[in-house]
Amino acid sequence: MKNIKTLIVTGTAALAVFFAGCVSNSYRGVDLLNGEVNKAGESTERNKGAGDTELENTIIRWYIDSAPRGARVFYRVISSTSQVQNTNESYLGVTPLEETKSFDIKGLSKANAGNVRIEIKLSKQGYYDQKKAYNLQQAIDQQEISGFFELVPEE
Repeated sequence: MKNIKTLIVTGTAALAVFFAGCVSNSYRGVDLLNGEVNKAGESTERNKGAGDTELENTIIRWYIDSAPRGARVFYRVISSTSQVQNTNESYLGVTPLEETKSFDIKGLSKANAGNVRIEIKLSKQGYYDQKKAYNLQQAIDQQEISGFFELVPEE
């Protein structure tokens, strides 16, 4: 598999290739849309970041809590710079959430971190969804993203 540069994958075979790529030390990712695999785990078509910037793998503390507890926590990247792409929501866990986690944001650098935000969304059945946005430069300086959400019941 180390000598393979490009794979064309379809259907259920895509999942097998994806998991094999995640486990391999040589290949960190698979682009399931066009089947392209590279050693950096990046799609040359969709990823505008270089994949080797100084802040993209910054590790920070995440602490999110809510009243009542048990809300689902999601996050997404919102960028106003072309070097960093916006992302869809990703699931983090349920409140209270406390972990140390890498950003894993391709193209993130000191020069553009002020133009990138992390949006946290909490969702719990019977309550309105709530969102808060955090400036990434401030989160890096403080080495954490933390917040408390007072959930409002739906009427």
